[in-house]
Amino acid sequence: MRRKARENSIKFIFEKLVNGSESEITYEVLMEDLSDDAKVYYQTTIAQVNTKFEFLKSTITRYATAYKEDRLYKLDLAIMSVATYEILFTDIPDKVSINEAVEIAKIYSTDNSPTFINGILAVILKNKTELIEEYESTNN
Repeated sequence: MRRKARENSIKFIFEKLVNGSESEITYEVLMEDLSDDAKVYYQTTIAQVNTKFEFLKSTITRYATAYKEDRLYKLDLAIMSVATYEILFTDIPDKVSINEAVEIAKIYSTDNSPTFINGILAVILKNKTELIEEYESTNN
């Protein structure tokens, strides 16, 4: 149930990264077949990732030292944005967020993406406390 909502959140964010804008039609279509609980997750995740996107992106690119921002696959950035949001700002178990991101990357992204995403998210998890403090100090 949440897997589908997570995948759809990533698809929506990916489309926004590619097109530079949000599509209300895409938003509604991706929400259609979700359960009520999954719809809440989907809506909340998209809203929060949008609100926190610059922080999430800068966090990801800080640890993706071998890649400049424009070299990151937009799909990988969308996957890591959702996972980073979950790790830093939700009560979803960190291991679940990382595992789901890796599994989604195996389905939708390149052969190298799951390992790359796992590595970046592991470093983000290692620095979780500092990253939360950084976000709170700049957004309060």
